[in-house]
Amino acid sequence: MISAVTGPTGFPPGEYTVGTSWYYHGQGFDVRLPSDAEFSAAFPAPGQTATPARPGAPAAATPPRYNYAPVFAPCVTDPFSAATHTLSAGEIREGVDLQMRFDATSRIEGTVVNPGGPPLAVGLTVTRRSPVQALNTSQVSGTGADGRFATSSLSPGQYTVLVETSRRSYEGPALWAMADVFLSSGEPSVITMTLAPALTVTGQVVFEGTTLPPPKDLTRLSVTLLAVGPMRATTATTIDAAGAVSISGVIPARYMVRASVPPTALANPPAAGGPTWTLGSVTIGDRDVTDQAIDISAAGASGLVVTFTDRVSELTGTITGPDGAPETDYFVIAMPANRDMWLPLSRRIVSTRPDRAGRYTFRNLPPGDYRIAVTTDLVTQDLQDAATLSALVEQSLPVTVVLGERRTLDVRTSGTK
Repeated sequence: MISAVTGPTGFPPGEYTVGTSWYYHGQGFDVRLPSDAEFSAAFPAPGQTATPARPGAPAAATPPRYNYAPVFAPCVTDPFSAATHTLSAGEIREGVDLQMRFDATSRIEGTVVNPGGPPLAVGLTVTRRSPVQALNTSQVSGTGADGRFATSSLSPGQYTVLVETSRRSYEGPALWAMADVFLSSGEPSVITMTLAPALTVTGQVVFEGTTLPPPKDLTRLSVTLLAVGPMRATTATTIDAAGAVSISGVIPARYMVRASVPPTALANPPAAGGPTWTLGSVTIGDRDVTDQAIDISAAGASGLVVTFTDRVSELTGTITGPDGAPETDYFVIAMPANRDMWLPLSRRIVSTRPDRAGRYTFRNLPPGDYRIAVTTDLVTQDLQDAATLSALVEQSLPVTVVLGERRTLDVRTSGTK
């Protein structure tokens, strides 16, 4: 049974596919059928004894192993063949049944080679790469001290294997390796991964203020690289007293730059509602990459400039019904007009609630073009869901936020909730 209700714990209206998750990866309870030789050895015929294998005889092929595969209603393993269910507000849909399938699974076996020294125990991340973003989950484990690893119970498909040294157990320079693997039903894949030094991204933090002095302790600033997608590489940032930034342990991937000024870095805490330091822009070379995903190649990156500003932007307005009376039972959502900026955990995609007078306020939105939408039905995950944002855009209003300026946008609802 699935349902859409108008409360915060229900599904918002929309189209849904129902299925199981990639839960059984790496579990030790997959099974296989015994081979004829194993069956004969375990249950010899009357008057016969088991025949031991001859020395030097070729090893028998490993039989496939079986486990429960992720399935989607109505009992298919391909999510693109699954049925879709359109739910309206308050609707309850019954009879959406799932029948589990016990299918042949695959595995990845491998060895991690450290060309500059002895074998290392490293962290291991196996990420499924399905065209359906919701299925792209990762499983984290590790290799043995000899650098060997083995997975089990993997459904057929495309995977990425990432290995990297852990700072908890390894004091040398960060090392990494990555491999793409395609698994077919029941067939194992054996790979060798060679560790290479991780990359370093260097740059500088800059402060452009009109009223505030720069922070007293630049070493407390926060500048991080957030991997876009399910890959979760481990990076470390150091910032010296002059604001020079060095981010180590970087592997080639797509990232977003996040930066902030914590209160501990300030000489005096900012007054409530007053100016404070916020991220103004991020550039690499001559390219503006503020709030955008960037590709960091095997050559690393230099010339990163993170600029903070104390100029405050504000977007405010009132929510009223058809009769002009204030409306308070709404969520107000701000999202970029450019869909390329609909990235995970974006600071440009935010929501708020109006006060008792129906007035809402967004402070410190980055400058740019936005769409403003209202809805009575919103959960936190909706702000990360492109389908939900697309539906909201259809009934939204445009507005442009300018750095250091206050803009007003009043919204009149249809009265239909």
